Amino acid sequence: ENGMLWSTRQIMFRVMADALGEDVVANNPMFSDYRYSRDAADAAIERAIAILQRVEDQLTQQSAIGSQYLVGDRLSAVDLYWACFSQTLDPLPQDVNPMPDSLRTTWASAMAVMSEAGYTPHQRLFDHRNRIFEDDIGLPLAF
Repeated sequence: ENGMLWSTRQIMFRVMADALGEDVVANNPMFSDYRYSRDAADAAIERAIAILQRVEDQLTQQSAIGSQYLVGDRLSAVDLYWACFSQTLDPLPQDVNPMPDSLRTTWASAMAVMSEAGYTPHQRLFDHRNRIFEDDIGLPLAF
């Protein structure tokens, strides 16, 4: 709870509720499972931005000591988690990560909201993600 993926889902729920109306909140069990409220979603924006800034800082510190990973000098679960969770912000292109356009749009909505709040992610976040997918997870992904 209240981690990166939780927070981005709260933000996505807010976008959905704004676009589709409050009926979607009442009729979708995920909203209840995540204890969605407008206040929770608003708090999630700041929390997600803080988490992303921390990941950016960690990548900067690791780069300064010659490491291309988030922790230590080799691939760890943290690298894999980041690579996968980053999809909820900026999905990989359709040719390597096929998915319905509606899902791609929903996933990207969290980043759009954070951008409106004044946050611009550093490119190193997505460069790291891309390298982990290319070198360690493998592409293309299957949907």
